[in-house]
Amino acid sequence: MYPNSWSTPNQHSPLPHQPFNPVSTPGAPPNYGPTAETKAAPPLINGSSYGFVPHPALAPGQQPQEPHPSTYYQDNVAPLTAHFDSMTMSQTKTQQPQHQPSYLQQQPYYQEQQPHYQAQQPPPTQHSQFLAGSPPLPPLSVSSSAYGTAAPPYGGGQPQVSGQPPFSAAYGAAASYANETFTPPAVPSATPTQPTPTNPAHLSTGFPPMNMIPPMGGPPGPTQYQPPSAGPPPMPPQAGGLAPAPTAPSSRAMADNMPSAVEVIANDRAQRSGVFQTGPVGVTPPLVTTDFVCKDEGNCNPRFMRSSLYAVPTTSSLLKSVGLPFVLTVEPFAELHPEDQHPILCDMGPQGPVRCVRCKAYMCPSFTFIDGGRRFQCSLCGASTDVPEGYFAHLDHTGHRVDAYQRAELCLGSYELVATKEYCKNDQLPLPPAFIFLLDVSQTAIRSGLVGLFCSRFITEILPSLPCDEHESADAKCPLSIGFITYDNQLHFYSLSRSTAADGESAGATCLTKPQMNVVADISEVFVPAVQGFLVPPDPALLTNLLSTIPSQFASAASQGTASPDSILGPAIQAGLEALKAAGRCGKLFVLHSSLPTAEAPGRLKHREDRHVIGTDREKTLLQPATDFYTTLGKQCVEVGCSVDLFLFPNSYVDVATLAEVPRLTSGNLFKYSCFQADLQGDQFICDLRTAVSQPKAFDAVMRIRTSTGTRPFEFLGNFNQPNTTDVELAAIDNNTAITCEVRHDDKLPDSDLVLIQAAILYTSLSGQRRLRVHNLALSTSANASDIFRLADLDTYMNWLSKTCLQATLARTSAQIVAEVTAKVAHTLAGYRRLCTGGAQGASPGELVLPETIKLLPLYAQCLFKLDAIRPARNSTIDDRCYMMFLLNGMGVEKSSKLIYPTIIPLHSASLDPCAEIPVAIRCSYERLLPDSAYFIHNGILALLWLGPKIDPTWIQQIFGVNDVSILEIEKAKLMEQDNQISKSICQTVFPILGQFSHCPQLRVTRQGDLSEAWVKRLMYEDRDDCSNASYVEYLCHIHKEVRSLLK
Repeated sequence: MYPNSWSTPNQHSPLPHQPFNPVSTPGAPPNYGPTAETKAAPPLINGSSYGFVPHPALAPGQQPQEPHPSTYYQDNVAPLTAHFDSMTMSQTKTQQPQHQPSYLQQQPYYQEQQPHYQAQQPPPTQHSQFLAGSPPLPPLSVSSSAYGTAAPPYGGGQPQVSGQPPFSAAYGAAASYANETFTPPAVPSATPTQPTPTNPAHLSTGFPPMNMIPPMGGPPGPTQYQPPSAGPPPMPPQAGGLAPAPTAPSSRAMADNMPSAVEVIANDRAQRSGVFQTGPVGVTPPLVTTDFVCKDEGNCNPRFMRSSLYAVPTTSSLLKSVGLPFVLTVEPFAELHPEDQHPILCDMGPQGPVRCVRCKAYMCPSFTFIDGGRRFQCSLCGASTDVPEGYFAHLDHTGHRVDAYQRAELCLGSYELVATKEYCKNDQLPLPPAFIFLLDVSQTAIRSGLVGLFCSRFITEILPSLPCDEHESADAKCPLSIGFITYDNQLHFYSLSRSTAADGESAGATCLTKPQMNVVADISEVFVPAVQGFLVPPDPALLTNLLSTIPSQFASAASQGTASPDSILGPAIQAGLEALKAAGRCGKLFVLHSSLPTAEAPGRLKHREDRHVIGTDREKTLLQPATDFYTTLGKQCVEVGCSVDLFLFPNSYVDVATLAEVPRLTSGNLFKYSCFQADLQGDQFICDLRTAVSQPKAFDAVMRIRTSTGTRPFEFLGNFNQPNTTDVELAAIDNNTAITCEVRHDDKLPDSDLVLIQAAILYTSLSGQRRLRVHNLALSTSANASDIFRLADLDTYMNWLSKTCLQATLARTSAQIVAEVTAKVAHTLAGYRRLCTGGAQGASPGELVLPETIKLLPLYAQCLFKLDAIRPARNSTIDDRCYMMFLLNGMGVEKSSKLIYPTIIPLHSASLDPCAEIPVAIRCSYERLLPDSAYFIHNGILALLWLGPKIDPTWIQQIFGVNDVSILEIEKAKLMEQDNQISKSICQTVFPILGQFSHCPQLRVTRQGDLSEAWVKRLMYEDRDDCSNASYVEYLCHIHKEVRSLLK
C-alpha cells in the first residue's frame, strides 16, 4: 500500500553525506534545500483540491479544503527494491531494533517544518541500475493496514469532504477466489513497478509534491512550477551524528519508474513498424498505435479482426485461472493502410458461394480437400462436403488444389463473394441505396443559422462527397438517390422531378421548375404523400431551386412569429423510414435536429435532467431511455435496412439517452454541437456531415461469427441490433463500425491445435449488389499459462472491458464498477503470479510481477475510470456523458486505445526539418506540462493546444501572429499554416492527426490559468481526478495490495 510516513533517522545507521550527482554518485538522494517542493505532503482527501500552494492572504485554518493534521504510524518497515533484469518489484526488510517503531508525525501542509528522512544506501551492485541524469529515489517504508483488502491507499483516518465517499469506498473489497491457497508474504506490502532498460529500476514511494495540481482542481497557484532553489549546502555530519535528510520523492519521479504507455508505444513502433505477415500462427500483431503494412497470408488483416488471446487456453478452467477474457473485435470495413491489399471480389457463378454442408462456413484457406479434390473437409466442424461440379480442381502432390493461389478464398484471410438471389429478401436482388436528409426548420434551428448553413453549402461540399462502390471504376457515376424532408411540428415532403421509371431511376427524370412541397399535418399516422419524384439522382440541377427556397421560406415565418417553437422528431424519422420502404430501398437518414422534441406527437419527451442525482445511485436512471418509443422505432428501421445518423444542435437538455437509441440500433452515428452557432461551429458541422455521407460502405447487413468445435460466440457488444443469439444486424456499416464478441468454451481443446474463427458479413453494396465479406483468423491453443500471457493483446482486452463497463453503468454505480474492474485486474495479476512465476524464477511473496504484454493493465484500468462515459457527470452534463457512452460503445480497438490513454505531443520542440518525425509524446500528467512549452493534446475526440505562460514570444509570433501569449485571444485563436518553417512543421504534425478523427474536432487553444484549461486537466489520467479516482501511483499500490491479499 501507499505509505503514510517515511523512515526516521533512528531506524538506520548514519550514512556519510554524499553530494547529489546522479552520474558520479547514483543512488544519492537530491538535496534541494528548503523550498516549497520539500514541504511535508498532506494526506490526500477525497474531493479535496490537494497539492495547491497555500494562499498567502489566508490564515492556516482558512485555507481552502485544508486537511486536518493527523498522525500515522508505520511498523516493520521494509524498503522497496527492484530487479533490473526482471519484471518485478519487491521489498526487503532492513535491520532495525524490534522494539523501536517507525513513525512520522504528519505536518499540516501550511507549515514550513520539514519531515526528516534517512536514505538507505543502495548496495554497490545496484548502482548500474540508474540512468545518468535520473534523480534516484530513497527507499521508503510501508506497512500492512488494519483495513484489510478494502484498505485505503493512505492509512489512518480518512476525513470525508464535500459529501464524497472515502477513497477506499471507490474500490471496495477484492473478490475472493476459491482454491487459491498461498503462503502469506513475508513483507506487509509493497509498491509495484515495471523496471525496464530505459527506466531507473530503483523505486520508492511517497506523497505527491505540493506543486502538483490535480485535473479540474481549479486555478493554478502562482508558484506552480517553482524550480528547486539552491539552498545552503548541507553541513557535514559530525562524529556519531546523523546524515543530512534527503528530500521526499516527487510523484513524477515515482511515476517514472512505473510502466509507461508512452515507452511501450514507442518501443513497439521502433521494433514492429514495417511489414507484418499474417501467415504464422501464435504471433501477436503490432499494437494499434503502430503504423505497419499487412501482408495477407491466409489470416485476415488485424485491422479487420483482433483477438485478446493469440494462444487460447485449452479449458475454460484455465481461462478463468489466468483471468484474461477471450474476446474478438471485428471491424469488417476498417480503413486500411494505403499499401494494404483490399479484399478481392470473387464470383463463383450461378451456384453461389461454396459452403460447409453442416455449419454453413464459407470456403477458406484452412479447408482441406480430400478424395482427389472431389470433397473438402471443414476445419471448423470437421464435416465433409461434396465439391460442386463447377468448382472442382485437381490436387497437387502436397494435397493442395492446383489453383489454390489463383482463388482468393483459398489463399487469403479476407475476401468478398458475390451472393445470389437466395441471399436476398424475398429472393429479389436489391436496388441501390438512397440517402434522405431530414432538416429541422423550427424557430431554434432557423435562429442558430443551421438551415441557411446546410442549404448554402450542400451542393458545393456535401454532394461531391457521396460515396461510390470501391469495386467500381474511379469515374463511375454515383448510384445513390437522395431526397429531402423538412419538419417542425409538421412534415414537408419535396418532389423534385417527374419520372416515368417505376423505380425512380434517373432515366426518364425531368427537373421541375419549382419543387412541389407536400405537407403532412396529421403526424399521428405518418405516410408518404408522393413517392414519384421524391428520390432523385444527386444532380445539382435538380437541387438548386429547392435549397435556395427553403431558408427564405422558413426564415420569413420565423421573423413573423408564425414558425413553430416546438418540433417533432419521432414522426420525422418514421417519414424517412416509410419513404425508403415505399421505394423498396435500403439506405440512410441524416437527421438534423435542434431541441428536445416537445411537440404533441408520438415520441414526445419531457425534461428529466436532475443535477441532484449526479453521483448517486439514481444517476443510472438518467442514462437509460425515458420511453421505449425510440427503441421500437430503431428496430423498425433495421428491418427495412434503414440506418440513422443523428445530428443534435441543442441549447439545453435534449435527452441523448433516449434519442440515441435510434442510431445505436441502426448502427448509425451521433453528433452533438452544444449551443450551436453557424459562424463558430459551422465548419465543424459541415466537415462531420461530409465525412458521414462519404463513409458508408454496406447496407442492410447481417453478420455471423463462426468458431471451430469446442468454442462458441457468447456475447456481442456495440451499436447494432441483435434479434437472436447468433446474428448481428447492421443497417449500415462504415469504416468505424466495430463489433466486440466474447468467445467461450464448449469443450476441452486439444493442445497445440488451432481455434479457427470466421466472420461473415452479408450486405448490399453501394451499387445495389448483394455480397459477402469473409474474414478468417487462426489462433493457437495452449495448456501453458505462460504462453497465454505472452500472446495476449491488451488493446483488444481494454476495448472489451470498456464496453462491459458501459453495460454496467445502466445497473450499478461508478464506485461499484471501479471495485469490480479492480478485482478483475488483481485476479489477472494474481493468476500470472500463481501460474507463471514460481520459486524457480526467484519471485518472492513481496513482489508484484507484471507480465510484459499486459504490464499497462493497471494504468489503463485507472484511466478507464476517468473517462467521461464511466465516471459521474459532476463537471459535465448527463447529455454529454450519454454522448460519450454512445461513442465508446461503437469504437474499434484503435479508437478506444486513443480514448483511454490520450496523446500529448510537445510542439515547442518541433523540428525545422519538414521531413522530421513527430516529437516523442509525454505521459498524461499535469506536472509534466512545462510553463515554457506548448503541447498538442488529443484523445481521438477532443483536440487541445495548450500554451504555457513562459513560452518563447518568437514561437507565439510565428504560430499566431502575436508576440505575447498573454494577449492572445484564446476564443478566436486558430491554428493556421503561416509562411515560416516552424508553423509548417507544426501543422504537418497536427493536421494529419486531426484527419484521423471519426468526428471532425474543433481544435481548442487554451492557456495555462484560463478556465478552458479544465479540458486539459480532465485528460491528465495519471493524476487524481475530481471524482476521487486515484492517481496511477496510488492505484498501482492498491492493486499490489489486492494481489497480495489474493495470494494469501
